[in-house]
Amino acid sequence: MLETKKEYVDELRDMLSEIIPHFSDHKGRVILGYTGSKYEESVAQLESMVRPLLGFAPYLAGGGEWPELEDIYRRGLAAGSDPSNVDYWGECTDRDQRFVEMMSIALALLLVPDKLWEPLKQSEKDNLAGWLSQINCHELNTNNWQFFCIMVNVLFKKLNRAEFNQC
Repeated sequence: MLETKKEYVDELRDMLSEIIPHFSDHKGRVILGYTGSKYEESVAQLESMVRPLLGFAPYLAGGGEWPELEDIYRRGLAAGSDPSNVDYWGECTDRDQRFVEMMSIALALLLVPDKLWEPLKQSEKDNLAGWLSQINCHELNTNNWQFFCIMVNVLFKKLNRAEFNQC
């Protein structure tokens, strides 16, 4: 049973260390093998890449550092949102699983913009914001997915990217 902050940090670092070798060459996906998910493999690889941000971003926001993984995530966010990159996460449709994954990205960028957003080139920022903006252009499930849309739009407001909060 984990009790101290150090124990939690050690556990997080152990878990994140395990995924590093599974990042794709361009870092926009984590390839773990068969996942059993109902959606296409590319979306499962996106999920595997961004869900660890739910632990990594708070770790960074709390003063943690991990330059290697920070770089991997910056490269992955740039690659995954670039339509010309082999790791591109794709175009969304109504009720798309990718909307769920957008929340992890938005939260990470809200918590540590200095680590994951500001170092990006302007074209990478535009691609990432453009990819995230798809959440405003499609129908979402009427459940907690509505919150994911709110998170993305809060991100746009914080980053002064209001042009992306509409279709």
